[in-house]
Amino acid sequence: MCAACGRRDGTATRTWLDRHARAVTWTAVAAPWGYALFRLRWAFDVPIGVPQAFLDHLNAANPGNQTRILELVLASFAAGGSLLTWGLTRPWSEVFPRWVLGLAGRPVPRAFPVGFAGLVALELTAFGVSLLPGSVAFYTGDRVVAGYRMSVLYPVPAFAILLWGVALGLAAVAFARGHRRPCRSCGADVA
Repeated sequence: MCAACGRRDGTATRTWLDRHARAVTWTAVAAPWGYALFRLRWAFDVPIGVPQAFLDHLNAANPGNQTRILELVLASFAAGGSLLTWGLTRPWSEVFPRWVLGLAGRPVPRAFPVGFAGLVALELTAFGVSLLPGSVAFYTGDRVVAGYRMSVLYPVPAFAILLWGVALGLAAVAFARGHRRPCRSCGADVA
């Protein structure tokens, strides 16, 4: 076994993450939509997980189209995050596409997608964990939020954020493992 990379006889040991990298990455692509779809529906005054009175209260508290704009912005962040996560499966995660002026055709530094995905995963996971006690309390009987009785779907966006963070973190690690350079000590190729 190589002391530098941990590979045996010039071959990589495949871990659970190596075997399930594609599924983990696609989970990270899909999870933000559990959040975005709720926000999109709320933006257009369609209650999902909440009573209509709750949406009416939000709209009254934010005159004009402020609530709609906020909900659309939050949904677009999640949709954009899904698109960027999908990028981990695309060639443009390895080579800058032609529309990136000045960098077209040049290799993408491995730390770029791994670093950004890892940082966002850490933030999403921390935020999801902070929402977890409220979600657990919701399912153990406390279904009144801000004076409104919510439906059983109300915590879905919170769980989607937590799932997204964990899956994105695993996808970033899988991407890094799948794009390793050959070991300088033993010459073993990538996993």
